[in-house]
Amino acid sequence: MAISPDHKQNFDTLRRTPDAVPKTPETSKADDAVGAAVEIDDDPGTGMEEATLKLDVRFDPAATDAESVATALDRLLETAMSTPKILDEYGDVRVDEFFVECNQDTTMSNRSVQCYRLAIDGPAFRCQRELLLKLQSFTENACSYTPGFGDADLFSGLINLTDELADQAHDNYGIDCLLKPAPCECEKPGYFCSGVPGILAHIEDGRLAPGAKVERCDLCRRYPTDKAALARLRELGHAPS
Repeated sequence: MAISPDHKQNFDTLRRTPDAVPKTPETSKADDAVGAAVEIDDDPGTGMEEATLKLDVRFDPAATDAESVATALDRLLETAMSTPKILDEYGDVRVDEFFVECNQDTTMSNRSVQCYRLAIDGPAFRCQRELLLKLQSFTENACSYTPGFGDADLFSGLINLTDELADQAHDNYGIDCLLKPAPCECEKPGYFCSGVPGILAHIEDGRLAPGAKVERCDLCRRYPTDKAALARLRELGHAPS
């Protein structure tokens, strides 16, 4: 079923799940494919309205898979709709291909196909892909790259896209591809590095230097106040009580 750009992020990709419908003794060996989320899109320019329908299908996973079933249904529907006058009383009806829904409750053992929800801007994504191909060519030919107008925005969009993919991979499939956060300024070596993240203080021989002040880091704000930071140093034995 076709998905309009405005509704793309609300579309659930379909896929196989063993718990989609109750099993009966006759179908206990069958698995289930669920086939499309509901969506309606009015096109005032053509007077057409678009709806995405949902279809539940049972199949034997030992014989096929959800994607193959979707392809078979595409062919079946195409054959049926080619029958003369079959839909004449309904006007101009157009049906696009089937998709396979991703069920968030599917167990890890059944997640050989990973599904992600993304909002894609077609023209911008095309430009981003062209930029990546350009960089690939520069790299292969050992050429230097000079950023063009708008390249920074394209890269920013690509980073946001990969961040979204990484977040969903981590949250939905337990895949650890998240970036490690950069250390805060208070953790970097320096005169006021206390060795305790979130606390600024001058330390000598593992103890707070005489007359040295203790402050919380205003960047990472791990501690609510300077007093809380001092209390932590005392707790760790780095400052006198």
